[in-house]
Amino acid sequence: MGKRLLGCCCLLVTAFAVSATRAQDRESTLLFRVEIDAAGAIVRASPLSDIPEAVQRAVLAAAKPLHFDPAKVAGKPVPSATTLSLTVVFERQPEGGFRLRLTQASNGLKAALIAEPKYPSEELRQQNDALVVVRLQVREDGSTDAKAPGYERVYLSQTSSRAEQRFKHAIETVLADTRFDLDYVDGKPVASAIRIPFRFCAKPSGECRYPEDPAHPDEGLKTTSLVEGVELPSLRPLPRSDTP
Repeated sequence: MGKRLLGCCCLLVTAFAVSATRAQDRESTLLFRVEIDAAGAIVRASPLSDIPEAVQRAVLAAAKPLHFDPAKVAGKPVPSATTLSLTVVFERQPEGGFRLRLTQASNGLKAALIAEPKYPSEELRQQNDALVVVRLQVREDGSTDAKAPGYERVYLSQTSSRAEQRFKHAIETVLADTRFDLDYVDGKPVASAIRIPFRFCAKPSGECRYPEDPAHPDEGLKTTSLVEGVELPSLRPLPRSDTP
């Protein structure tokens, strides 16, 4: 399935195109439930939070160029539904007001409720940064076995078995009661596996760099179908823009 971005809190990652946001600009991530036809076009979009109608229209207009590789059953394209995450920047204009620009887009499983994991106090005090990539299986009802997640990768800037357990405990605590809104393919929810990167950064600047792992080159969120013969809808990359 396709996903092109997430942040840990809304659980949806992997930017196509990310540009620096000026201090006077405002960035927001908005979620929509979208229905997609067998050709990969969005036919209906409903916001998942209260968004002023004017903003909603502007955001959806900016997202109009987006297109999906459609969901498939036994190789045949079929209609589907997924959660679409759009990150937009409201750029302040010299003459007043704002201009809206779409910078990131992703689709995939959405966590109904999830909090940011609490930074283990001892690791925060020691400024121990971490990248923990979790793999969960999500059942058709949206539940998971969060007590026994798979850990695809654990990186700590200061390696220690105790520290690793503290970070894992923080993640498992927030995942314990999490349920996901699944993608629907041809009208049916699809059990899926989801890979979620959790990043812990103790630096005041919030700028942490994690070494690349050749075995796992893509550290973004990724969702795949667990149902044989079923492919989830996949958002194509954002069209390139020459506008800075």
